[in-house]
Amino acid sequence: MRFRLFLSLLMVFGASLLFALPVHAESPLPAEVRQASVLVQCENRQGSGTLVSADGYILTNAHVVADVEGATAPKVATLCQIGIIDPSTEQLRYIYYATITRWTFDPTRNQDFALLHIDRPHSRETLPGSF
Repeated sequence: MRFRLFLSLLMVFGASLLFALPVHAESPLPAEVRQASVLVQCENRQGSGTLVSADGYILTNAHVVADVEGATAPKVATLCQIGIIDPSTEQLRYIYYATITRWTFDPTRNQDFALLHIDRPHSRETLPGSF
Protein backbone atom coordinates (compact mmCIF):
# COMPACT_ATOMS: atom_id res chain seq x y z
CA MET A 1 0.00 0.00 0.00
CA ARG A 2 2.84 2.42 0.85
CA PHE A 3 4.44 1.65 -2.52
CA ARG A 4 1.28 2.69 -4.37
CA LEU A 5 1.01 5.86 -2.29
CA PHE A 6 4.67 6.65 -3.03
CA LEU A 7 4.10 6.20 -6.76
CA SER A 8 0.96 8.33 -6.70
CA LEU A 9 2.70 11.16 -4.86
CA LEU A 10 5.71 10.90 -7.11
CA MET A 11 3.59 11.10 -10.22
CA VAL A 12 1.68 14.16 -8.95
CA PHE A 13 4.53 16.15 -7.40
CA GLY A 14 7.29 14.90 -9.70
CA ALA A 15 5.42 16.08 -12.77
CA SER A 16 4.71 19.49 -11.26
CA LEU A 17 8.41 19.92 -10.45
CA LEU A 18 9.40 19.07 -14.02
CA PHE A 19 6.95 21.59 -15.46
CA ALA A 20 8.30 24.27 -13.11
CA LEU A 21 11.79 24.06 -14.67
CA PRO A 22 12.63 26.82 -17.16
CA VAL A 23 12.74 25.75 -20.79
CA HIS A 24 15.61 27.19 -22.83
CA ALA A 25 15.01 28.21 -26.45
CA GLU A 26 18.11 26.40 -27.75
CA SER A 27 16.96 23.00 -26.45
CA PRO A 28 13.56 21.31 -26.35
CA LEU A 29 14.29 20.15 -22.78
CA PRO A 30 16.33 21.79 -20.02
CA ALA A 31 19.57 20.03 -19.04
CA GLU A 32 18.13 19.09 -15.63
CA VAL A 33 15.33 17.13 -17.28
CA ARG A 34 17.60 15.51 -19.86
CA GLN A 35 19.92 14.39 -17.09
CA ALA A 36 17.06 12.96 -15.01
CA SER A 37 15.69 11.04 -17.99
CA VAL A 38 17.27 7.64 -18.50
CA LEU A 39 17.13 4.79 -20.97
CA VAL A 40 16.02 1.47 -19.50
CA GLN A 41 16.70 -1.90 -21.13
CA CYS A 42 15.55 -5.10 -19.46
CA GLU A 43 16.43 -8.13 -21.55
CA ASN A 44 14.50 -7.70 -24.83
CA ARG A 45 12.30 -4.82 -23.62
CA GLN A 46 13.27 -1.17 -23.48
CA GLY A 47 11.80 2.16 -22.54
CA SER A 48 12.51 5.32 -20.64
CA GLY A 49 12.62 6.17 -16.97
CA THR A 50 13.31 8.98 -14.54
CA LEU A 51 16.06 9.13 -11.96
CA VAL A 52 14.08 10.03 -8.83
CA SER A 53 16.70 9.99 -6.06
CA ALA A 54 20.37 10.67 -5.51
CA ASP A 55 20.93 7.10 -4.33
CA GLY A 56 19.95 5.64 -7.70
CA TYR A 57 16.21 4.88 -7.71
CA ILE A 58 14.55 4.98 -11.12
CA LEU A 59 10.84 5.09 -11.93
CA THR A 60 9.81 3.36 -15.16
CA ASN A 61 6.91 1.28 -16.46
CA ALA A 62 6.18 -2.30 -15.45
CA HIS A 63 5.80 -3.34 -19.08
CA VAL A 64 9.49 -2.46 -19.54
CA VAL A 65 10.66 -4.83 -16.78
CA ALA A 66 8.10 -7.62 -17.18
CA ASP A 67 6.38 -9.32 -20.08
CA VAL A 68 2.88 -8.42 -18.93
CA GLU A 69 1.12 -8.88 -22.26
CA GLY A 70 1.30 -12.66 -22.32
CA ALA A 71 -1.62 -14.88 -21.36
CA THR A 72 0.39 -16.60 -18.63
CA ALA A 73 2.00 -15.19 -15.50
CA PRO A 74 4.30 -12.24 -16.27
CA LYS A 75 7.95 -13.07 -16.85
CA VAL A 76 10.07 -10.52 -14.97
CA ALA A 77 13.48 -9.56 -16.32
CA THR A 78 16.55 -10.72 -14.43
CA LEU A 79 18.93 -8.09 -15.81
CA CYS A 80 18.30 -4.40 -16.46
CA GLN A 81 20.69 -1.78 -17.76
CA ILE A 82 20.31 1.96 -17.30
CA GLY A 83 21.77 4.51 -19.68
CA ILE A 84 22.21 8.15 -18.68
CA ILE A 85 22.80 10.80 -21.32
CA ASP A 86 25.52 13.37 -20.70
CA PRO A 87 23.73 16.74 -21.08
CA SER A 88 26.88 18.49 -22.31
CA THR A 89 27.34 16.14 -25.29
CA GLU A 90 23.79 14.72 -25.54
CA GLN A 91 25.39 11.29 -25.96
CA LEU A 92 24.90 8.14 -23.89
CA ARG A 93 27.77 8.19 -21.42
CA TYR A 94 26.91 6.39 -18.21
CA ILE A 95 25.70 2.77 -18.16
CA TYR A 96 24.67 0.91 -15.01
CA TYR A 97 23.18 -2.40 -13.96
CA ALA A 98 19.96 -2.16 -11.97
CA THR A 99 17.68 -4.48 -10.04
CA ILE A 100 13.92 -4.37 -9.98
CA THR A 101 12.88 -3.29 -6.50
CA ARG A 102 9.09 -3.33 -6.94
CA TRP A 103 6.60 -3.32 -9.77
CA THR A 104 2.85 -3.31 -10.24
CA PHE A 105 0.74 -3.83 -13.34
CA ASP A 106 -3.06 -3.61 -13.34
CA PRO A 107 -4.53 -2.11 -16.51
CA THR A 108 -8.01 -1.92 -14.97
CA ARG A 109 -6.64 0.54 -12.39
CA ASN A 110 -4.16 2.31 -14.73
CA GLN A 111 -1.18 0.91 -12.82
CA ASP A 112 1.96 0.32 -14.85
CA PHE A 113 4.89 1.25 -12.59
CA ALA A 114 8.27 -0.21 -11.71
CA LEU A 115 10.94 1.00 -9.32
CA LEU A 116 14.53 0.06 -10.12
CA HIS A 117 17.70 0.60 -8.13
CA ILE A 118 21.14 1.07 -9.62
CA ASP A 119 23.48 -1.65 -8.35
CA ARG A 120 26.80 -1.07 -9.98
CA PRO A 121 28.29 0.71 -12.96
CA HIS A 122 28.71 -1.14 -16.22
CA SER A 123 31.47 1.30 -17.11
CA ARG A 124 33.88 3.05 -14.76
CA GLU A 125 31.91 6.31 -14.82
CA THR A 126 30.04 7.45 -11.73
CA LEU A 127 26.66 9.14 -11.53
CA PRO A 128 26.94 12.57 -13.16
CA GLY A 129 26.86 15.64 -10.94
CA SER A 130 24.92 16.14 -7.77
CA PHE A 131 21.35 15.07 -8.31
